[in-house]
Amino acid sequence: MPEIQGITFPLELVDLVIDHSFDDHEILKICSLVSLECVRRSRLHLFHTVALRNTRSIQTLVELLESPLSTIACAIRCLSVDVGPHFDFVRGQAETYTPYLTRLNNTCTIESLQFVSDRSDFRNLEFEIFLSPWACFKSVQFLTFGPVRTSPAMRGFIASFPILRELEMDNTFWRPTAAGKLAGWKQSPPSAHLQAVRLSRCASQAVLKWLLPESPQAATCSLLELCGIHDHTVLSIAKFLDACGPVLQHLSLSRIIRLSTQAIPLDFSCNTNLRYLRIEPQDFLEALPQLLCSLTSASLEQIELVKPVRRTLQHLDPHNAERWANVDHHFLQPQFSRLLITVHLHQAFEEEIIRGYLPLCAARRIMSCVLG
Repeated sequence: MPEIQGITFPLELVDLVIDHSFDDHEILKICSLVSLECVRRSRLHLFHTVALRNTRSIQTLVELLESPLSTIACAIRCLSVDVGPHFDFVRGQAETYTPYLTRLNNTCTIESLQFVSDRSDFRNLEFEIFLSPWACFKSVQFLTFGPVRTSPAMRGFIASFPILRELEMDNTFWRPTAAGKLAGWKQSPPSAHLQAVRLSRCASQAVLKWLLPESPQAATCSLLELCGIHDHTVLSIAKFLDACGPVLQHLSLSRIIRLSTQAIPLDFSCNTNLRYLRIEPQDFLEALPQLLCSLTSASLEQIELVKPVRRTLQHLDPHNAERWANVDHHFLQPQFSRLLITVHLHQAFEEEIIRGYLPLCAARRIMSCVLG
C-alpha cells in the first residue's frame, strides 16, 4: 500500500483519488511518482487515449508497444484519429499502415475509435482507401465521427463492429457514391448491441432509416440525442421513436428548426419507459404543447426545456393559453409523481412569464427555472 509520511493508505482510497483526476494529466503524472501501485492506476488514465495524426505515428506506437520493456499496452483503450488540417492517412498508401493496425489490434484491446477534427469544414474520406483497415478493431464499443465527408458505404464500416454500443456522428456528411464503389461491402444491419445514438448536423434521415429495428422486439437503443431537426426529418424520427418503444429511456431533441403543428407530429406515447427528455428549439416551437401531452411514461423523472436564445418569451395569447393549460393538467396525473421540469431561460423577467404557462406545475414545485 502507498505510504506517505508514515501513513499507509488503502489502495481503494488511492484508486478513488486517482480516478477523480482522470482528465488532469499533470496530477496523474505526479501521482505516478508516488509508488508502483500509483503508477499502474495512473497509466489507465494517462494512456487511455492515444492520438494518431499520420502513418508514422501508428508505426512509432506499434514499435513502442512491441518492445519487451513496454508495459502500457494494457492501458490503451481509445484511438483518436486526426482527420483535420494535418490529415495524412489518405495521401499515404493504405498498405503502408494496414499491417501496423493489425499488429496494434493484436497488442491492445481498443474499445473506442474516434475520427476527429479541430476544424468545422469537411474532410473528404475515401472509404475504400481510409476506413477499411480500421475495421480490424472488432472490440470497438464506441465509435465517433467528427466533421468528415464520406459515402453511404460507411454503413458497412459501422456494421463491421459486432459489439458496438454507442455511435456518435457530428457534422458528418454522407455524399452519394457510384454503385460500383459499394462492391465488396455487404450492407449489413448495425450491431445488435447498439444502445446509444448521437447525431448532430448530419444526415439523420439516412442514419435513422438504416438503424431502424425490424421489429419492436429487436429494438436496443435506450439513448437517442438528435441535433438539427427540420420538418422534413420528423417522419424518420417519428418512425424510429415508435420502433424503439419502451426500450428508449433518454431522449434529447436540440436545435429544432421550423417544426410546426402542420408537420407530421412526434409522439412519445410508445416510449413508456422514458426517464429523461430534453427539448431545445432554435426557433419558436408551436408543436411543443402537443409533444408534451403525448408523454405517458410513469418512469419519467426529468424534462429539460431550453428557450431559444433569439426569442423573447411572450405572455400567452388565448389560443396558446388553452394548449399550455392542457400540458399543465396533463402533468397532474399520478404517473408523473417523480417528475421534475427544468426550464432554461436567458433573461430573469422570463421566469414569471413561464410560470404563467404552467401555474399548477409551479404551485406543486415540480418546475424550476435556470438562467444562462
